[in-house]
Amino acid sequence: MDVNDIRPSDLVRRQQYYIDQDVAWLLRKSDQFVEVSCPCCGETNNTNQFTKNRFSYVICNCCMTTYVSPRPTAEILSMFYAESANYAFWANEMFPLTEKNRVRIFQKRVEMVEKLKNNFKPQANSLLEIGPGYGTFCRLYRDKNTNHTIKAVEPSPNLANVCRNSGIDVDETTIEDYAKNSQVKFDIAVCFEVIEHLFDPIDMLKSVGSILSDKGLFIFSCPNGMGFDLQVLGEKSETYDHEHLNYFNPSSVHRLLNRAGFDLLNVETPGELDVSIVQREISSGICNLDNDNFLRSLFSHKSEQLDGLFQEFLQKSKLSSNMFVAAVKR
Repeated sequence: MDVNDIRPSDLVRRQQYYIDQDVAWLLRKSDQFVEVSCPCCGETNNTNQFTKNRFSYVICNCCMTTYVSPRPTAEILSMFYAESANYAFWANEMFPLTEKNRVRIFQKRVEMVEKLKNNFKPQANSLLEIGPGYGTFCRLYRDKNTNHTIKAVEPSPNLANVCRNSGIDVDETTIEDYAKNSQVKFDIAVCFEVIEHLFDPIDMLKSVGSILSDKGLFIFSCPNGMGFDLQVLGEKSETYDHEHLNYFNPSSVHRLLNRAGFDLLNVETPGELDVSIVQREISSGICNLDNDNFLRSLFSHKSEQLDGLFQEFLQKSKLSSNMFVAAVKR
C-alpha cells in the first residue's frame, strides 16, 4: 500500500484549507490553553522539542513521551470536534472517496482484534468502539460476529450521523460522559487513532475500564512517538499536527496503562507506510537527507524489494510509526 492510496495528493491539497480553519479556531483560544505534566507518567521534567503552528511540543525526560504543552482544555476540545471544518470534510468527502482503499487497513484491524479475542477473551460477545469515525471497523466486525452486541460512541456530529446512517448503534458523546451514564458492560473496547487526541488519556482509560467486564480487553492504535517517519521528518511529519497532543511509544505505553489499571498484553508496530511517507516527502523536497549518508543511500535505491524489507524491519523492531496495543483490565 502507498500513502497516496489513502491520502491522494489532490484531496490533501483541498483538505489543507479546512485544516487551516481548524488551526485558526484553536489559536483564537490559545490564551485559555493550560500547561500539563506528562500525560503518560505524570512527571514535569521535560525538554522543548519544537514549535509548530504555534503549538509547543516537549519530550518527557522520564518516559520519552512527546506531548503538546500548553494545550487546549477538555472543554475547548469538545467544542472543537463538534465544529471542526476538517472533520466535516473527512465525513463528507475524504473518507467516502478513499474508503475502498482503507478497507484493507480496517480488515487487518478486525483480524488482529479477532486474534487477541481468541487468545485472551474467547467468550467475548460484546464490543464498544470509541471514536468509530466513518464506522468501517464496526461494519466489518459485525459481518464476522453477527451475534455480538456492537456499539459505538462518537462525539463528532458529522461522523456520528454517518455511523447512524449505516446501521451502527452509536451514542453522540464522549467515552467519559458515556461511562458516567451507562451501566452496560462490554467484553472488548477498541479505539483507533483516538488516544493521541485527548486532553487527559488517563481519564479516558479509567472510563474505559469502568465499562469493561471482568478481565475485559482494551485494544487501541495510535502513533508511535519513536516511529521511523517521525524521527526522520521531525516537525515536518504530518503526524505532528494541531489535533495530536500525545505521542506514546512502545515503552511508555506500558507505564500509561499501568497507571490506569490495565496490564499490557501486547505491543506491535504493524504500520506499512513509513517508507512510502518518507519517500514522498523526499520527492516533494520537504525532507532533505544531505546530512544522513545511510538514509540517503537507502532511499536512492528505488527498489520495491528493499523498501519492503526495510518496512518489515521497522515493524519487527517496533519502529514503525503506527502502534497497536492490547491490554486487559486489572
